[in-house]
Amino acid sequence: MKSLKKILQQTFCCALAVIPLQKQGDWQVLKFSKLPPHQVSFESTGMKIKVNKSAMPLIYPLAPFTNVSKIRIKGTLNGQLNLAQPELQGQKCCDDHVLKIGLVVKGSKRLNWLQKQIAPSWVKKLYSLAPKNGGIEHIYFLSAVKDKELLGRTRNHPLNEELLKEKVAWQISEPGKFDLEYTLDQPIETLALWLSVDGDDTMSTFELQLSSIELQ
Repeated sequence: MKSLKKILQQTFCCALAVIPLQKQGDWQVLKFSKLPPHQVSFESTGMKIKVNKSAMPLIYPLAPFTNVSKIRIKGTLNGQLNLAQPELQGQKCCDDHVLKIGLVVKGSKRLNWLQKQIAPSWVKKLYSLAPKNGGIEHIYFLSAVKDKELLGRTRNHPLNEELLKEKVAWQISEPGKFDLEYTLDQPIETLALWLSVDGDDTMSTFELQLSSIELQ
Protein backbone atom coordinates (compact mmCIF):
# COMPACT_ATOMS: atom_id res chain seq x y z
CA MET A 1 0.00 0.00 0.00
CA LYS A 2 1.30 3.44 -0.91
CA SER A 3 2.30 5.64 1.99
CA LEU A 4 0.07 8.61 2.78
CA LYS A 5 2.99 10.96 2.09
CA LYS A 6 3.47 9.57 -1.42
CA ILE A 7 -0.25 9.75 -2.18
CA LEU A 8 -0.33 13.38 -1.07
CA GLN A 9 2.74 14.18 -3.18
CA GLN A 10 1.18 12.63 -6.28
CA THR A 11 -2.10 14.44 -5.66
CA PHE A 12 -0.28 17.77 -5.30
CA CYS A 13 1.80 17.21 -8.44
CA CYS A 14 -1.26 16.38 -10.51
CA ALA A 15 -3.59 19.01 -9.03
CA LEU A 16 -5.47 20.92 -11.69
CA ALA A 17 -6.47 24.57 -11.39
CA VAL A 18 -9.26 25.60 -13.75
CA ILE A 19 -9.37 29.37 -14.29
CA PRO A 20 -12.97 30.70 -14.42
CA LEU A 21 -13.83 32.42 -17.71
CA GLN A 22 -17.63 32.59 -17.66
CA LYS A 23 -17.80 35.42 -15.08
CA GLN A 24 -15.42 38.28 -14.42
CA GLY A 25 -14.97 37.30 -10.78
CA ASP A 26 -11.34 37.99 -9.82
CA TRP A 27 -10.27 38.95 -13.35
CA GLN A 28 -8.86 42.48 -13.42
CA VAL A 29 -9.63 44.21 -16.73
CA LEU A 30 -7.14 47.09 -17.00
CA LYS A 31 -6.28 49.79 -19.53
CA PHE A 32 -3.11 51.38 -20.86
CA SER A 33 -3.29 55.16 -20.65
CA LYS A 34 -2.31 55.83 -24.27
CA LEU A 35 -3.92 52.90 -26.08
CA PRO A 36 -7.53 52.06 -26.92
CA PRO A 37 -8.87 49.11 -24.88
CA HIS A 38 -10.47 45.91 -26.11
CA GLN A 39 -14.10 45.02 -25.64
CA VAL A 40 -14.07 42.21 -23.09
CA SER A 41 -17.08 40.13 -22.06
CA PHE A 42 -17.59 37.04 -19.92
CA GLU A 43 -20.20 34.67 -21.34
CA SER A 44 -21.42 31.11 -20.87
CA THR A 45 -18.96 29.99 -23.56
CA GLY A 46 -15.99 31.78 -21.96
CA MET A 47 -14.09 35.06 -22.15
CA LYS A 48 -14.51 37.01 -25.39
CA ILE A 49 -11.95 39.64 -26.39
CA LYS A 50 -12.70 41.93 -29.33
CA VAL A 51 -9.53 43.60 -30.58
CA ASN A 52 -9.78 46.74 -32.70
CA LYS A 53 -6.27 48.19 -33.10
CA SER A 54 -6.17 47.95 -29.31
CA ALA A 55 -4.21 46.55 -26.38
CA MET A 56 -4.78 46.01 -22.66
CA PRO A 57 -3.75 43.62 -19.86
CA LEU A 58 -6.09 41.17 -18.16
CA ILE A 59 -4.85 39.81 -14.85
CA TYR A 60 -6.00 36.89 -12.71
CA PRO A 61 -4.37 36.70 -9.22
CA LEU A 62 -3.50 33.26 -7.85
CA ALA A 63 -3.36 34.05 -4.12
CA PRO A 64 -1.16 33.27 -2.39
CA PHE A 65 0.57 31.53 -5.35
CA THR A 66 0.26 28.40 -7.49
CA ASN A 67 3.06 26.04 -8.57
CA VAL A 68 2.60 25.81 -12.33
CA SER A 69 4.31 23.08 -14.35
CA LYS A 70 1.91 22.85 -17.29
CA ILE A 71 -0.64 25.08 -18.99
CA ARG A 72 -3.44 24.19 -21.40
CA ILE A 73 -5.57 26.73 -23.28
CA LYS A 74 -8.58 26.12 -25.50
CA GLY A 75 -10.38 28.70 -27.59
CA THR A 76 -11.37 30.05 -30.97
CA LEU A 77 -9.81 32.77 -33.11
CA ASN A 78 -11.93 34.77 -35.54
CA GLY A 79 -9.80 36.95 -37.83
CA GLN A 80 -6.01 37.36 -37.75
CA LEU A 81 -3.21 39.85 -37.35
CA ASN A 82 -2.29 42.11 -40.26
CA LEU A 83 1.14 40.62 -40.79
CA ALA A 84 2.49 41.18 -44.29
CA GLN A 85 5.67 39.41 -43.16
CA PRO A 86 4.85 36.87 -40.40
CA GLU A 87 8.55 36.26 -39.77
CA LEU A 88 8.79 39.81 -38.36
CA GLN A 89 6.21 39.18 -35.63
CA GLY A 90 7.56 40.35 -32.28
CA GLN A 91 9.82 43.00 -33.74
CA LYS A 92 9.17 46.70 -33.11
CA CYS A 93 6.99 47.09 -36.22
CA CYS A 94 4.81 44.08 -35.46
CA ASP A 95 4.90 43.27 -31.75
CA ASP A 96 1.32 41.98 -31.61
CA HIS A 97 -0.01 38.54 -30.65
CA VAL A 98 -3.44 36.94 -30.81
CA LEU A 99 -2.49 35.11 -27.60
CA LYS A 100 0.22 35.68 -25.04
CA ILE A 101 -0.16 34.54 -21.45
CA GLY A 102 2.29 35.38 -18.72
CA LEU A 103 3.14 33.76 -15.41
CA VAL A 104 3.95 36.40 -12.78
CA VAL A 105 6.86 34.72 -11.03
CA LYS A 106 7.22 34.98 -7.26
CA GLY A 107 10.49 36.56 -6.16
CA SER A 108 12.10 39.16 -3.92
CA LYS A 109 12.16 42.32 -6.07
CA ARG A 110 10.19 45.30 -4.78
CA LEU A 111 9.90 48.94 -5.80
CA ASN A 112 11.55 51.54 -3.58
CA TRP A 113 9.89 54.89 -2.86
CA LEU A 114 11.44 56.70 -5.84
CA GLN A 115 10.65 53.89 -8.27
CA LYS A 116 7.02 53.99 -7.16
CA GLN A 117 6.86 57.66 -8.10
CA ILE A 118 8.23 57.28 -11.63
CA ALA A 119 7.33 53.73 -12.70
CA PRO A 120 4.70 53.21 -15.44
CA SER A 121 1.29 52.16 -14.18
CA TRP A 122 1.70 48.60 -15.52
CA VAL A 123 4.92 48.17 -13.54
CA LYS A 124 3.22 49.38 -10.36
CA LYS A 125 0.38 46.97 -11.02
CA LEU A 126 2.83 44.10 -11.51
CA TYR A 127 4.51 44.72 -8.16
CA SER A 128 1.16 45.12 -6.43
CA LEU A 129 0.53 41.43 -7.15
CA ALA A 130 3.29 40.44 -4.75
CA PRO A 131 2.36 39.33 -1.21
CA LYS A 132 2.74 41.86 1.60
CA ASN A 133 6.14 40.59 2.71
CA GLY A 134 7.36 39.33 -0.67
CA GLY A 135 8.10 40.45 -4.19
CA ILE A 136 8.15 39.40 -7.81
CA GLU A 137 10.89 38.17 -10.12
CA HIS A 138 9.48 38.82 -13.62
CA ILE A 139 6.66 37.83 -15.97
CA TYR A 140 7.36 34.73 -18.04
CA PHE A 141 5.26 35.00 -21.19
CA LEU A 142 4.30 32.11 -23.46
CA SER A 143 3.21 33.42 -26.85
CA ALA A 144 1.55 32.14 -30.01
CA VAL A 145 2.83 33.18 -33.44
CA LYS A 146 1.77 32.74 -37.03
CA ASP A 147 5.11 31.59 -38.52
CA LYS A 148 6.31 28.17 -37.30
CA GLU A 149 9.93 29.22 -37.88
CA LEU A 150 9.64 31.41 -34.77
CA LEU A 151 8.73 28.50 -32.48
CA GLY A 152 11.10 28.12 -29.55
CA ARG A 153 12.47 31.67 -29.78
CA THR A 154 13.22 33.29 -26.41
CA ARG A 155 14.00 36.87 -25.50
CA ASN A 156 14.06 39.51 -22.81
CA HIS A 157 11.47 41.97 -24.08
CA PRO A 158 13.00 45.34 -25.11
CA LEU A 159 10.18 47.20 -23.34
CA ASN A 160 11.70 46.02 -20.04
CA GLU A 161 14.42 43.39 -20.29
CA GLU A 162 14.51 42.80 -16.54
CA LEU A 163 10.79 42.23 -15.99
CA LEU A 164 9.51 40.73 -19.25
CA LYS A 165 10.77 37.31 -20.40
CA GLU A 166 9.17 35.59 -23.37
CA LYS A 167 9.17 32.25 -25.16
CA VAL A 168 7.33 31.40 -28.38
CA ALA A 169 5.47 28.27 -27.34
CA TRP A 170 2.72 27.80 -29.94
CA GLN A 171 1.69 28.40 -33.52
CA ILE A 172 -1.77 29.70 -34.45
CA SER A 173 -1.52 30.03 -38.21
CA GLU A 174 -5.19 30.28 -39.16
CA PRO A 175 -8.52 31.33 -37.65
CA GLY A 176 -10.55 28.60 -35.97
CA LYS A 177 -10.45 26.48 -32.83
CA PHE A 178 -7.21 25.73 -30.99
CA ASP A 179 -6.13 23.48 -28.12
CA LEU A 180 -2.66 24.40 -26.85
CA GLU A 181 -0.46 22.81 -24.20
CA TYR A 182 2.96 23.69 -22.83
CA THR A 183 5.03 21.92 -20.16
CA LEU A 184 7.60 24.04 -18.33
CA ASP A 185 11.14 22.83 -17.73
CA GLN A 186 10.45 23.12 -14.00
CA PRO A 187 7.52 24.31 -11.88
CA ILE A 188 7.17 28.07 -11.41
CA GLU A 189 5.76 29.70 -8.28
CA THR A 190 3.15 31.89 -9.95
CA LEU A 191 1.41 34.84 -8.29
CA ALA A 192 -0.93 35.69 -11.18
CA LEU A 193 -1.74 35.16 -14.84
CA TRP A 194 -1.13 38.15 -17.12
CA LEU A 195 -3.08 37.79 -20.37
CA SER A 196 -1.85 39.95 -23.25
CA VAL A 197 -3.75 40.06 -26.55
CA ASP A 198 -2.98 42.99 -28.84
CA GLY A 199 -3.40 44.48 -32.29
CA ASP A 200 -2.25 48.09 -31.89
CA ASP A 201 1.11 47.84 -33.72
CA THR A 202 -0.29 46.10 -36.80
CA MET A 203 -3.65 47.96 -36.74
CA SER A 204 -5.42 44.59 -36.54
CA THR A 205 -9.03 43.67 -35.82
CA PHE A 206 -9.91 40.17 -34.60
CA GLU A 207 -11.82 38.32 -31.90
CA LEU A 208 -10.42 35.78 -29.45
CA GLN A 209 -12.66 33.56 -27.35
CA LEU A 210 -11.09 31.57 -24.53
CA SER A 211 -13.17 28.60 -23.40
CA SER A 212 -10.67 26.97 -21.02
CA ILE A 213 -7.45 27.76 -19.16
CA GLU A 214 -6.02 24.96 -17.01
CA LEU A 215 -2.92 25.02 -14.84
CA GLN A 216 -1.20 21.94 -13.48
